[in-house]
Formats: sequence, structure tokens, C-alpha cells
Amino acid sequence: MDVALGVPGRLADILRIAGDEVVRLALATGRNIRRGPGYSVRIRTEVGALTVAGHPLSDGA
Repeated sequence: MDVALGVPGRLADILRIAGDEVVRLALATGRNIRRGPGYSVRIRTEVGALTVAGHPLSDGA
């Protein structure tokens, strides 16, 4: 099942540097959405596909 995630711009910038390869690829294919003075990155991915520091972003549900 695919999900759409909105990642705040500052977090996306950090994850582009510190995230694993799957996270960086998802952010690279994402779409920037302007939000007032900042932006967010909209990405589509499979549930459970993204991890940060080896920990899945989903709870497995």
C-alpha cells in the first residue's frame, strides 16, 4: 500500500544528508510544496519502506 507523506522542508534538508539511501531517493523524487515562508516535500512510498537510523517510520500496522 502506498502512502503520501508531507515532510517539512527543514527536516527534508537534514534527511537528505543523514537519511539512508531509500529516504534520500524518496526525497529526490518528491515534489516541493510552498507553505508560507517555508516548504514541505510531498513523497509517495510504500508503508514500512522508509527507515531513519535503522528504525522504520511506521509501527507495522
